[in-house]
Amino acid sequence: YWKSYCIGLCAVYLAGISPQSRVLIITEGKDLQITLMTNIHNMLLSDKFADVFPLYARFNCDANAMFEQDIYYRLKFVFSRQDYSIMVKTRKGASNGTRCDFLLIDDLTKGIDDATPDLHKKILNTFNTVWTARSDSEMNRRTIIAGTMWAPFDWLNLVQKQEVANAPLIDDKSFKYTQRTKNGHKIFVSVP
Repeated sequence: YWKSYCIGLCAVYLAGISPQSRVLIITEGKDLQITLMTNIHNMLLSDKFADVFPLYARFNCDANAMFEQDIYYRLKFVFSRQDYSIMVKTRKGASNGTRCDFLLIDDLTKGIDDATPDLHKKILNTFNTVWTARSDSEMNRRTIIAGTMWAPFDWLNLVQKQEVANAPLIDDKSFKYTQRTKNGHKIFVSVP
């Protein structure tokens, strides 16, 4: 639950600091999709959010005033020039044609049924060919992935191996449990 909450918090923070951005979240299934969007919705409509991000205070925590579009998987702020502000899709759902400025990926596997190397390779392939193609450019590819790296074949371990193949990791001296590539383009936080 905490990983999903943190992903939702990231989406809300990104909406606060970059109101015209498009945040696309990919998650495991419909239940988590609905829970994530409900949490995001509640955070955006809170007094605390309006206190931190004054642009949103004018809406007085009113969903009808804040959102032009408000459905269980998609939000669009009334002032947005984009086709959406925050969208949550499932890993099996289509995201073709959906562009984004930030891609957040939340815990794509659940339970014993997902404990197969083949499924994790398939998810990695989708990550490489579909989800990372959602950004408008290489420079704009900002991705945050949350999950549990519980097996050597887990897709998160596969992503880490792939991403650091040409850029070895070094320990970050400022942050515990954090490694980054020398150029700083990739950061991995692994909390035991």
